[in-house]
Parts: sequence; structure tokens; C-alpha cells
Amino acid sequence: MFKLSELLSRKGITLRAKERAGAADIRTVAAALEQFKQDKGYTRAGGSLEELAHKIGVKTETVSQCCIQTYGVPFRQWRTSLRIQEAKRLLVGQPEAAIPEISRAVGISDRRNFARQFKAITGMSPARFREVFSAGGTEGPDPAQAEAGQARGAQNSNVR
Repeated sequence: MFKLSELLSRKGITLRAKERAGAADIRTVAAALEQFKQDKGYTRAGGSLEELAHKIGVKTETVSQCCIQTYGVPFRQWRTSLRIQEAKRLLVGQPEAAIPEISRAVGISDRRNFARQFKAITGMSPARFREVFSAGGTEGPDPAQAEAGQARGAQNSNVR
């Protein structure tokens, strides 16, 4: 039989090892999230939490928790925010591109879903955003207000 002190010592070692492993997971996930952002992984149709977690070999809960710790919002909201930021860039930078084409380019295949998400974050439709913020557009809210609306929308939306 083991002495109580030996059992506690063994459990202590196990707990410390798990803590170190958890910290390593968070560092791995944080690096993977940054790579996902840099590679514009969010523009792939899908680009899901499950795919990313599987790719780096951690639980989806670990990815979501790391995203909250790093960016202040759950993964799906963060991904949607990135998609809408990219859509805003494309709407203004590629005025010849059709809105459904931009929707698909940022990873949202359903144009109605795209319009709903875009409006929830920016406060205006994609067409209106393009009109207001295109090279000659001088009317409407300033871009800083649209960014503030985006932050509020990302925090308040429950998009998938």
C-alpha cells in the first residue's frame, strides 16, 4: 500500500503536468488563431471551430476559450467579425464586384445571411456601405462609426 503522502505527491505531479499541458494548448491555439487570421482561413466556406480544433488537435472548447481570452468574443463572433471586415474592404476596393460574389469570397455562401450579418455589425446593408464609403461617397456616418457599430454587432450577434 501507498502512504498518503506518496499518493498526494503523485497527484500533485499529475496536476502540475496537466496545468503545463493546458498552458501549452492555449499557446498553440493562440498561434493557430493568429495564423487562421493571417491566412484568411475565415474566408473559406466553413472555416469552422470544429475544423480548426481538429487541425491543431485540441477540443473545440479550448479554441473557443482561447478566442475569448485573446479577442474578447467566442470564435464564431470573431470569425464573423473578420469576414465582415474583409467584406467592407472588398466592397470599397472592388466596386465592380457583385455583392453575392463578395459574400462568397468572405466565406458566407447565403447572400441573405451575409446581408443580415453585415447589417448587424455595421448598421447598414452592404450596398449602402459601398455607396457611403466608396471613393466619391461623402454622405452618411464616418468610417469610425461603422467600426464602432462593428464592435457592438460582434458582441451582440449570435451568428454561426
